[in-house]
Formats: sequence, structure tokens, C-alpha cells
Amino acid sequence: MAAQFPPAPRTRAATARQRDPAVGERREKLGKICLLTPSAKSGRVGPAMNGSKNQFSFTRAAPNRRGRQKPNSYQLKQGFVRLLLVTSLVPLVGCAVCKITKFEVKPPVVCAGEPVTISWETVSDPVEVDITTDPQVDPPLGKVDARGEAVRHVKQTTTFTLVMKCAPTSLTNQQVVTVVPPAGLDVTLGAPGRCPGPVWQVAPGPTDYSGSLVVNTVWNNSDPPRNIVVTHENKTIPIPPGQTVPFFAGTHLDGLWILRPDPLMPDELAACPPGVTADNPQLPILQISVNAKCP
Repeated sequence: MAAQFPPAPRTRAATARQRDPAVGERREKLGKICLLTPSAKSGRVGPAMNGSKNQFSFTRAAPNRRGRQKPNSYQLKQGFVRLLLVTSLVPLVGCAVCKITKFEVKPPVVCAGEPVTISWETVSDPVEVDITTDPQVDPPLGKVDARGEAVRHVKQTTTFTLVMKCAPTSLTNQQVVTVVPPAGLDVTLGAPGRCPGPVWQVAPGPTDYSGSLVVNTVWNNSDPPRNIVVTHENKTIPIPPGQTVPFFAGTHLDGLWILRPDPLMPDELAACPPGVTADNPQLPILQISVNAKCP
């Protein structure tokens, strides 16, 4: 009777071939890849000359138990050197560094037909910079220099888009200019109290709104509700909480607005000792809502 021997252990590639022939074949090929190892003939690391100028001998890395090739020290060193070369050369041969350092359209709130100033700055190697608008302004901006400034008139709310093309990617920045509708625009003005006083002073940013906007009504919408004395363009009036008054109609939106609570609370008076001149976070925030229209 012939001797019985236990079946030979199946390799991972053989098992995979039984389940899926394509997968097993790929794993078997991977296990037979010849890897560059120290040459036994030359006694040095690397390919060895085999008697001919154009012939080299390579040795095969020993497979592990699973049939995979184990990387030796030479392969690890080679991989590390390649990684260093790639990471050091990327800044030199990679795509240009693109950056939009500035893109502004001022003022962002205007009346129909008024001019706006577009200013931009980009940092990069020579690339293509385009500025488009929706809807289109006349004349169109199109391709522009890496930095510059232009003035255009807008008739309706317009979106300005700057596109900086830097292969293999691009950068985009958008600014919206709002044209005040016929019903007007509500602008909230609020600020914390300031010492000495205390006094509450607010002013719309000079580049945030068109200088031609005029006041229609003023609404006291402070929260918590406070009676506020409002002063603007040498005109003063107390406005009860929640009330809307047309007292400042015809004055310009821009300029300084002074708000004072009436009456001042004892803790508010004590929050501004003599000699202190600064915003005080212990003081409440007062605010009003101004409805402004185009003339």
C-alpha cells in the first residue's frame, strides 16, 4: 500500500486562482517580480556587469511565506532617496503658486447707474486673469493684468467674478454689488458704548454705501428695548423703543450718528470713570435701523 502524505499547503495565489482565475493569476505574477538586490557576482550593491558592457545580472528577492517579495535594505534606501528627490523637486517643477491677494468692488451698495471701483492683485508666475460680470457691464473687463483697477457703472445688482487660471487648477473670487431697490434699503447701525460719557457713536463705512443715499425713516430696534436719543447732522430727537420716525428724512445716510440711552442707568454711569476713553463691553449695545433710498 502506497504511503499517504498530507496534501501540500495551498498557496494564497492557488487558493485565489481556484475562486477567481484572474485574481489568482495576478497574485502569482506579483510573486514572481524580479527585484533589484545586491549582486553576488560583483560583491557590491546594485546591478553587476556580466562580462558584457550591456548585460547586467539581477538577483531575485526571497519570497516570504505568503509568496510576496520582501524589500531588502537596498530597496528601502532607494525608495527613500526617490521620495526625497520627488519632494525636493515638486516646488521647482510643479505648478506655479497662485494667490489672489486682493479683489474688491467698492462701494458694494449703490444707486442704479452709479460707478463702482474694481481693484485686484494676484501673485503668481504669468497666468491668465479674467474678470466677468453677471449681468455684463459696458465695456466688459475680460482678460486683465495681474493687478490693476477699473471703474464701471452698474444698472442693477451685479456679480463680479475674478478667475485666475494656473494650470492645472484655477482660483475664483466673487464680489456682489447691490443696487438699492425703489422701496429703499434697511441699514442697521449699532455699537457698544464708549467712554467718556458714556456715548454711542456709529457711522456707516465710507466705502460700504453710496454717498448719495438719503434717509427715509429711522426705527429704534434696540434689544433690550431702550428709549434712545438720536443725533445726526445737527438734528436730535428721542425715539421710544419700537417706534419709527421720519424726522431725519432727506439727510444723508453717511456721516456720524450719535445714540444715547435716556435715561442712563447708574451702572452705565459708573462704567465710565474719569479719564477712561475707550469702548466699554460692560455697556449695552444700542442700535437703530435706517431706511435709505436713492434720490
